[in-house]
Amino acid sequence: MALENERRHGTVWNILVVIISMLWIPSCEGQDSNAPLVRRSDVAALSHYREIESFEAYRPTIIAWGWPLAYPGDVTTQERDNMIRTQIEEAYQQGVRIVSTNIDMVTATAWILSENPELQDAVVRDIHNEPMLVYWFEHVNYDGVPTYWGCTNHPVYREHLKEKVAKGVSFGTNALHFDDMRGSAWLDNGGCFCDFCTTAFREHLQAKYTTPELAEMGVRDIDSFNYREVVGSMFVSKEAFQRAYRNREPIPMIQVYESFLYHRASDFLNELAGVAKRVTKNSDFPISANTYNMEPRYMIGTEHLDLFVTEVDHLNHDGMEPVFAYKISDALGKRIILTANAVDWGMIKFGGNTSLVLDWIATSYAFGHQFMTPYRQWVFVNQRQTTNYMGPTDIFAPIYQFVSQNKDLLDGYEAVAQIGVVYDHSAMRQGIDTVHDVFSDL
Repeated sequence: MALENERRHGTVWNILVVIISMLWIPSCEGQDSNAPLVRRSDVAALSHYREIESFEAYRPTIIAWGWPLAYPGDVTTQERDNMIRTQIEEAYQQGVRIVSTNIDMVTATAWILSENPELQDAVVRDIHNEPMLVYWFEHVNYDGVPTYWGCTNHPVYREHLKEKVAKGVSFGTNALHFDDMRGSAWLDNGGCFCDFCTTAFREHLQAKYTTPELAEMGVRDIDSFNYREVVGSMFVSKEAFQRAYRNREPIPMIQVYESFLYHRASDFLNELAGVAKRVTKNSDFPISANTYNMEPRYMIGTEHLDLFVTEVDHLNHDGMEPVFAYKISDALGKRIILTANAVDWGMIKFGGNTSLVLDWIATSYAFGHQFMTPYRQWVFVNQRQTTNYMGPTDIFAPIYQFVSQNKDLLDGYEAVAQIGVVYDHSAMRQGIDTVHDVFSDL
């Protein structure tokens, strides 16, 4: 019964109705008083780029992912801060309407970690209490300090993120982006079992469940209960735990722990959004997050988001993954700005299939959303971020120019439901992914 209650009360485990339609009708969107945050004719870029000719060719109106705040270079922190302010001012002058600050929830970065021993301790720890690295930055270190995964339940790392949010929005940006907001709840990568997470989990169990309910879950003595010891005794390594979790093998209380971490992540996201709104004195300050593929485990705290800015697989499920993302966004009443994932961009970079990218762009606007300009998109090689994709401007810019020059074809229209597909998030969490098959058939 306790486990069933936990499943029922999860904030993001709702049944969604996804609308599939290509029929459009006029709406009140075009009226200034009802203008949406993101317009259907907007052009979104991942970040600002200094190649003026290319920037002017695309003419983005949105910097969707935004500026990172903690990467080293051959300049001092103050010089870098001034450079970011200057670039933000330039973006506005170049016609950009929405400029985001990017808050990396995953790591403080090796650079910042090397300067702050306290942050080096505020990291995600595996089932054997060993610190975990960000796998796509395993090759990145600074002064011998690797890129540790930050624990979003650790008070030191939480304070670091709050300071980063306050600093980021003080530069003059008018939107905030989180990448990604799961933080310590990323269980399919090992999750966090540090002292702060496991202690908070024990306190959560004490507050929520009765003694008989705890006994039903296998907890005989809540005062001495340590979930890390329970899971650590079952698996010889974090890799073994990861495999079991991904394969949905039986793990004691994993759904309860998962729900606990997701609720914590959602609450903290709202707390960080509150920091931005207080600093800017704007209660409507726009918040977005990377909700990868619009999968249930990434869609945490969606009630606190104003839009989705995310990576989506474009080469899986017969190319239907982005369509799924567009229609999920419609069902939730929010706009989505997306890009392909870093592996997809690697396939494009080394395969040279620009026609495929043109199709991705056209599809996004046909569904009333945005595909980011294919310029300075990150590329993974062997699961490591190593380079960028710099798409040929002469091929891609004209389609965005067409959109900008024909706003009346897009703005002020809404999709009308013709077919509805009802599915349950819990099915996807259990590996039952038939909803993508339905999309493909339709």
